[in-house]
Amino acid sequence: MKQRISELKDGEYTWEVTKYFNQRSNQENKYYWAVVVELVYEGLRDLGYGEIKTRDDAHNAIKSLFFSKVIKPVPKKRKVGRPRKHEGEIVVAGSTAKVTTKDFEEKMEEIRRWSAEYLGVSIPEPNEKIFF
Repeated sequence: MKQRISELKDGEYTWEVTKYFNQRSNQENKYYWAVVVELVYEGLRDLGYGEIKTRDDAHNAIKSLFFSKVIKPVPKKRKVGRPRKHEGEIVVAGSTAKVTTKDFEEKMEEIRRWSAEYLGVSIPEPNEKIFF
């Protein structure tokens, strides 16, 4: 790394360091889209959520329900005469791609429980065999 830095030409640079995490495997991704998203999609449609028209809509619903985060404002001194349009919390949709494999599996367990309770749909675990 030192060598690469020393080879940079004169100028201004920014450097970003991010924590490494294992991204989910192709198998995990296939399970998520083919099983989890598909069954949530069907369950939501069966409950009358007609606005869920595509699997992507179901994926976005999952992100909103299970991967979003709440941002709270940090109290600051306000400039006089400058009204605030929003004073409360803001919910920001999260990403399924930016979680560790461990966190992703924990979320899958939450989704399986929610799906069984709320949608009445049993989502099998990744290695679970299903017999018809």
